Amino acid sequence: MGFFFYNMGVLDGIPSKMRIERDNITVRQFILHLSETGKPDAANIILDNEGRVKPGFLLILNGKNISDHQGLDTIIPGEGQLLLTIELYGG
Repeated sequence: MGFFFYNMGVLDGIPSKMRIERDNITVRQFILHLSETGKPDAANIILDNEGRVKPGFLLILNGKNISDHQGLDTIIPGEGQLLLTIELYGG
């Protein structure tokens, strides 16, 4: 079934929209998958030394921040949509 990943300019060399043909993986496993298959430094860009999402990055799954779910341990559902973007500040 798979899911869609949207890269909002965070990872150079990764398309802005990708269909990922993997099922029942967590957000963390997907980030590690990116590091293994196409963007070797993806995990280092997104995650800190303790394996948490670095400040300034947002991972949105089906319209909600992954912190509203189970963080990086959230399972990405089939036909889900995962978006990686940066936090915007201002007023």
